Amino acid sequence: MKVRMAHRSTLGNASLKCPSPLIAGKTTTAIIRYRVGRAGVKVGGKIRFGIPNSGWGEPHVPFPRYWDEVLSGKDRMFVPYKRVNTTATVRTKGKANLFLYCQERMMAPESDATIGYWRWWITALVEEDALRKGDVIELTYGDRNHGEDGVRIQRYPEKDISFLVYVDARGNGDFVEVPGSPMLRNVTAGRSARFNVVAPSVVRPGQAFEVRASATDKCHCRPRPRFSGRVRGRIGDRKVRDLKRLRLGRAGHIRVTVSDKTGTITGVSNPIACSKTKPSLYWGDLHGQSENHVFNAQAQPYLGRGRKGISIGTYDECYTYARDVALLDFLAITDQGVPLSGAWQQCQEKARQYHDPGKFVTFKAFEAGTDVGHRNVIYSTDDIEPRFDPKRFSQMPDRLYEYFRDRDDVIMIPHHTKVWTDWSYHDPDLELLTEVYSCWGCSERPGLDHWDKGMTPGASMQEGLRRGYRLGIIASSDNHAGMPGRSFPGGDRQFATNQKGGLAAVYAPELTREAIFASLRNRWCYGTTGARIVLDFHINGARMGEEIVLDDPRQERDIKAHIIGTDRIKTVDIVKNNDDWLTIHGTSDVVKLKETDSSSVRGTDFYYVRVRQEDGEMAWSSPIWVTAKSKKRSSRKRK
Repeated sequence: MKVRMAHRSTLGNASLKCPSPLIAGKTTTAIIRYRVGRAGVKVGGKIRFGIPNSGWGEPHVPFPRYWDEVLSGKDRMFVPYKRVNTTATVRTKGKANLFLYCQERMMAPESDATIGYWRWWITALVEEDALRKGDVIELTYGDRNHGEDGVRIQRYPEKDISFLVYVDARGNGDFVEVPGSPMLRNVTAGRSARFNVVAPSVVRPGQAFEVRASATDKCHCRPRPRFSGRVRGRIGDRKVRDLKRLRLGRAGHIRVTVSDKTGTITGVSNPIACSKTKPSLYWGDLHGQSENHVFNAQAQPYLGRGRKGISIGTYDECYTYARDVALLDFLAITDQGVPLSGAWQQCQEKARQYHDPGKFVTFKAFEAGTDVGHRNVIYSTDDIEPRFDPKRFSQMPDRLYEYFRDRDDVIMIPHHTKVWTDWSYHDPDLELLTEVYSCWGCSERPGLDHWDKGMTPGASMQEGLRRGYRLGIIASSDNHAGMPGRSFPGGDRQFATNQKGGLAAVYAPELTREAIFASLRNRWCYGTTGARIVLDFHINGARMGEEIVLDDPRQERDIKAHIIGTDRIKTVDIVKNNDDWLTIHGTSDVVKLKETDSSSVRGTDFYYVRVRQEDGEMAWSSPIWVTAKSKKRSSRKRK
């Protein structure tokens, strides 16, 4: 529907009362006031309030006890056992009554755009009598009179968060935005509340290493104001004098606690394993997004001030958060469709600018998304190339494979497989990995922890493995809030992302782009829900991601796994051919597993490890595939 601007002056105006600025992650109450103009609002007309959806608390309006055919208007009755945090009152000289209902939608009422800023749309239906000039409706979002502590504010800072008001004065579906709308507020980060503490996951005996700490607010955002004090470290009860040159003398593992001088702001590092034999282990995010994530020309008229797309954060903000706050080793920013947009040049230049071998590795990358699957395309080089020709390039999987055919400098990673993926599309030379977890939750199989969404039939990660695809496993954040590598529940921008962001772990000889990319191609990697769990997995000496060929199908497989958790380990599952073949229950933060599989190999068997911790964190290894050589049966001729 199109907005008829000539009517706006007759429709009244809107205003907003709430704290300013709003603090990320806290609770609040917002009162939206609509004063009726001279056009009035007829019985059957509607006032529609647009409430921020991404990361904000869900509005719960009073729930009617009976159908409209039984009781309506002022006679309506409402159940007392449903949550209520959003109400409306009307000040009128007439007899008008309001009935509220709430929907989650993407588009604004008047918008022809196909994509926009997801919102809660609360509609007030006018009943009994018309609203007249000067009547006032107050919508209280975060009403505390029904036992609720207001509503939660989004968990990331952002400027110009908007609240909208539209009116359908005649009740004919012709919604018009009223003067005063949009009403804008800023969300800022809170004060320093914790330290993110990161050290190398694997060190050699006697090797000097650094423990780094970055201060964040309680939602893992850069704090406001920035932390400027000194930090102190300790291992158990022993103080650490120098966090930049720490050494361990013997095999084992430790964790380092960091605090400010008052001891009120603290953080604990990932486990640091001291080993002579384990390769180095690096952590990163291969699925971050910037403000350039969605290139959709049809949506651009809608994405003005206070009307934003599904991602925020400049390239500089994304890279500096990942490097300086999340303390990642490597990063790929994967904006969807960006090679077709004018941002492609900057995307490539920024990947090159922030690349710092040995300290922070960046990958040139983008996301290709369609209704039959989304894939992150990761490059091993940072060569600057021109904008893609839409006549030659398509994001459809078959066309995507054709575009990158026979190239070994590119890998593709299907993601959110439970939601999007049609596994009939697959290229074994390009698609070497899959994403098992992100802020969208777990994609391994239905019913598992962190599986919290519907599923496109046959779209889970296990379905790809069942089809015989040799897919290594990673996890990522898919962060749309300008903070790649952040792992905080419900902390992303999108309406559908309730889970923490995940991380990819890669075993590699050194922190260079070439070494990390080669390890990804070899599938020497695994994924976690964000915790830096150390996971090592071998069969007959082969490491995760590799393939074994046995001389005899009855040859035993010696299975070894070593897990060092960030919390007490609850279970370790050995998954064989998508079935939980063996489950070990943990008693501490370490599990060392040695098992033998003596059953005959039929065709190709695959194994991977799933780890669950008491705190809900998880990890998944890449599989190991086992194939037996076929033996011809000898025959003896009868005499």
